[in-house]
Amino acid sequence: PAGSLEMVEAVSDSGADAVYVGALGLSRRHPRYELTHEQIKEAAEMTGGKGVKLIVALNLEIDPAFNAILLRKIADYKKWSVAGVVLKFREVMQVVHEAYPDLPIYASIGCNISNYREMLAYKSLITYVAMSTLVKEKEDILKFIDDAHRLGLKSEMLVHGNRCINGVGGC
Repeated sequence: PAGSLEMVEAVSDSGADAVYVGALGLSRRHPRYELTHEQIKEAAEMTGGKGVKLIVALNLEIDPAFNAILLRKIADYKKWSVAGVVLKFREVMQVVHEAYPDLPIYASIGCNISNYREMLAYKSLITYVAMSTLVKEKEDILKFIDDAHRLGLKSEMLVHGNRCINGVGGC
């Protein structure tokens, strides 16, 4: 994750294969760690030349009245070669998937997906599934990964050194 252009550059120069940024007013991050639309364009230019994927978090609940604005932003992201978007709400996933069926959608950690049944409910809309922080035991982690792969999904696990005492995204 990167909350500024300086962080995007540092992560990109340090060998990461992907960097996540939050869109200002549309992600679960604190606003000081979100990027404006123009900064996301700069981040895409910065990462694109280095072979680093840029993924944009838009994982707040978005009022359907703003769908047209959201889709215009995503149209720009696609022009800028953004590798995918992180979404939390099924309704938003549906709108984005219908407009851009080839754009990878990452199910946010905030979806709290912890098992096969929950993955199955999102399968038609997502490409990547983030493992719930509730999945803790090695056997359960391996089962989660195996279940995701059996469904044709790619799995991600948030690795962090602290516990979100205010809930996911409230660290």
